[in-house]
Amino acid sequence: MQQKTGIVFLGIVLVVIGGVILAGNAFAGFSMAKLWPLFILVPALWFFVIAFTAEQSRGILMPATMLTVLAVYFLWLNYTGWANIRTTWPIFIAAPGLGLFVMSFFVKDKSFFSGVILLGIAGCCYGFFIARSTVAVPALLIGLGIVIVIKAFIPQKK
Repeated sequence: MQQKTGIVFLGIVLVVIGGVILAGNAFAGFSMAKLWPLFILVPALWFFVIAFTAEQSRGILMPATMLTVLAVYFLWLNYTGWANIRTTWPIFIAAPGLGLFVMSFFVKDKSFFSGVILLGIAGCCYGFFIARSTVAVPALLIGLGIVIVIKAFIPQKK
């Protein structure tokens, strides 16, 4: 079954890459100079396939989530301008935090609180950028509190 999944995924990857190259030739906005993060996104999606087809490989959700977040971030930077990295750099702290957070729902370990701590640090860094807002920090605290409460009610696998 896993070999068939791998072959299907490879076929889908080839179709997507061919479609991107074809679109790059047909449309000015589709340039490989801007779409290079797709080469990060493809392995990330493959990691998700592995994680959900083989239960013993759920630990791969952490790098899968990180790579997905960073690939989408790099795509966004390519289209909005890399000058935005001056205020959006905390995503490099948030990406592993989100990876740990996602993994904590599928793997029995203590990664949940590590993920929440990293997400909190990233949120505080973003908070400094929007410190003039009287809503950002309280909203972050409320959001983190809600996540922790919800996590407490989710049954853990023994």
